[in-house]
Amino acid sequence: MHLNLAGINHTTAPINIREKAAISAEKLPGFLSHLHSYIPAGIILSTCNRTEVYTVGNDVDLLKEISINFLREQLKINDADVLRHIYLSGDLAAAEHLFRVACGLESMIIGEYEVLSQVSQSLAAADKAGMINQPLRHVFQSAVTTGRRVRQETNISRNALSTSSVAVDLAAKVLGNLEDSKIVIIGAGEAGRLVVKVARERGASQIIVASRT
Repeated sequence: MHLNLAGINHTTAPINIREKAAISAEKLPGFLSHLHSYIPAGIILSTCNRTEVYTVGNDVDLLKEISINFLREQLKINDADVLRHIYLSGDLAAAEHLFRVACGLESMIIGEYEVLSQVSQSLAAADKAGMINQPLRHVFQSAVTTGRRVRQETNISRNALSTSSVAVDLAAKVLGNLEDSKIVIIGAGEAGRLVVKVARERGASQIIVASRT
């Protein structure tokens, strides 16, 4: 039984490519169902800065082919672009990468805490879709446990930073007082919602959300 990882993130692909691959929580069940048509066991982890497909099976080459084809369909770009932007790893390397993600070491802001819950939610969604076998469950549960332990036993998340909080704090630093400012947030997705939440916590009272939909 082998573990395979295929994905893109902020270090391998520009934002216009990552946007194409992003999967919202509402649409995740449909994409899991699509992945299930290729393979029995798999998890999709999609956050603001990454989309990763973890699959488990006996045929390493088949796992790679399925993951690449799935991302190609999702990205709607040609083969050359897919291979240029995605990263592939297997077994121990794939597990180590997942552990680093859960610990916040692969995030744009080191130690950010949102990704830990996103890893846990991706496991729950795949479990609900009937796509979890014991090896996949074990590696994801272990990653979540390790992520929690790292945050409890080290100072990596002592400032509880997230991309959203950094953006709002920078705005507050520039403007001085958010209570007297009108904030326009472009985008109504997960990142936009998080910025709204942080802005309200920082005292902003006038918030406008703009979205292309």
